[in-house]
Amino acid sequence: MAKAIETLPNRIRYWRKQRGLSQEQLGDRIGVSKQMVGHLETGIRPLNDAYRLAVARELAIDVADTYLPEQTPNTVPLGERDFLADYYALPAKLRAAVREHTRQLREWGAQPPEPQADERANEG
Repeated sequence: MAKAIETLPNRIRYWRKQRGLSQEQLGDRIGVSKQMVGHLETGIRPLNDAYRLAVARELAIDVADTYLPEQTPNTVPLGERDFLADYYALPAKLRAAVREHTRQLREWGAQPPEPQADERANEG
């Protein structure tokens, strides 16, 4: 199971890695040193509004996503975050297959159940 992304510092690192950026590259984009990015990712330095806006812009995420989970009303539960992290770690082709299987399961679940053998015998 993928590591839970439950705190802001972990989420910043996760998003940065998902974008294929090094700490130095992100630092260059937001105007800070590689060390400062490391401090933001580990929580040594708090994410003030200026850093929050810059990080959100450069990582192409919503600013609201930079707040700690308990600060937002639409937080994804921890177990679902693990599932989503595992899903996004899959190659694109496998993600497409998972979506197709999910669609098929949803359609199958929406169909009424087949009558049981004893119910069919009582129909006649």
